[in-house]
Amino acid sequence: MDLATLIFLAYLALVIYAIVRIANVEFKNSCDRVFWFLVVYFVPIVGLILWFVFSGKYIKKEGGEA
Repeated sequence: MDLATLIFLAYLALVIYAIVRIANVEFKNSCDRVFWFLVVYFVPIVGLILWFVFSGKYIKKEGGEA
């Protein structure tokens, strides 16, 4: 296996992880899920980086406010 194949497989694994995570997370706003799917799909590498950096502020925290 060459380096390009390994990089592609790592990228593919990250994309699958991000999509599964986006699908299973409960967001504060219902439009956020669609927004993140579109970002990860249309801006692949930058979209993944943005998801991993900024996803925490969009996710509804459990317990906190009543």
